[in-house]
Amino acid sequence: MNMLDRRRFLCLTGATALFVDHTPWVRGLKVYTDMLGSKGYHVGYTGKGCGPTDWNAAGRKTNPAGAAFNRHIHKSGSKGISNIDYARKFQECL
Repeated sequence: MNMLDRRRFLCLTGATALFVDHTPWVRGLKVYTDMLGSKGYHVGYTGKGCGPTDWNAAGRKTNPAGAAFNRHIHKSGSKGISNIDYARKFQECL
């Protein structure tokens, strides 16, 4: 697991770094998005979710970061810049 994967894992699970080094994405592991979702909150991400990592190997059916909210796109006009319209997504959340 590379450093970026490790940081995402720690952020989503609240686990300690020692846990991450030994057992990344084990079955039954709860993440904050699962806990908030079970209480009725809509949790998700815009842009890139949890990855690159193999959370499917742990039996997860959904991205640990939640649902993708990437419906608004625009032409960036530049190579290497995302086509996701973050400003419009932010307005939608307000």
